[in-house]
Amino acid sequence: MAFLFDGVDQYLTLASIPFAGVPFAFSTWVNHHASESKHIFSATAPGGDSIRCRTTVSSDILRFTLFDGVSNFHSVTTTGRPLDEWFHILCVAHSTTSRSVWLNGGSLGVNISPAVLDTQTECTLATNVGVSDFLDGSLAEAAFWAGSGVENFDAAEAGILAAGYCPLCLTSYLPNLSFYQPLVRDANWNSNGPSVTVGGAPTASEHPRIIYPSDDNSIRAAGSGSAGRVQSQAILPLGLNFER
Repeated sequence: MAFLFDGVDQYLTLASIPFAGVPFAFSTWVNHHASESKHIFSATAPGGDSIRCRTTVSSDILRFTLFDGVSNFHSVTTTGRPLDEWFHILCVAHSTTSRSVWLNGGSLGVNISPAVLDTQTECTLATNVGVSDFLDGSLAEAAFWAGSGVENFDAAEAGILAAGYCPLCLTSYLPNLSFYQPLVRDANWNSNGPSVTVGGAPTASEHPRIIYPSDDNSIRAAGSGSAGRVQSQAILPLGLNFER
């Protein structure tokens, strides 16, 4: 089951920031129930600099935005998100002059304007750090990566994650997983990285179909509905070679 937020007063707060500057990446599955401008994740610094990913009303596109205290720098998907079905987001801050966002492994949006931010100190999911613009919908499989190697994340990583692979399946291929919350059962079940505090009382919804590690050193499809292109219940070996 995934976490279902009511769009009014429900959200998650991370105990600490899972990245320190660039590079970093953020990935999650979202099922959004309204054509609204709402936050999926947000991080802020004391001086007001911020990083956020949010839905928009304009053509239902997604924005990955850095704000340096003066200007907003948007990476914007080329197509809109679906409503009332699961979709995948990957946001990557490759460097201070390069940021990308993918929707379902494609619809790439890029921004190459220089943007240097103060160190972020707060991070939330399903709302702005200021506790506003609450998400009306579900989140599942939230993850951050940080540090060396993350600057190389590109369409290959976006496609693999959008195909339904759990971030834990890919730790040898996708380095430096600094935060992972499947958001099933409770906010800190089977998690990596900073703990999560729940604001309000989110309920549960169906989880997208995800390929998880299993105890027999393989990965197994699980969950309800479909996630990207993953439809099979087949068990696959972990020793897969993914190449760019």
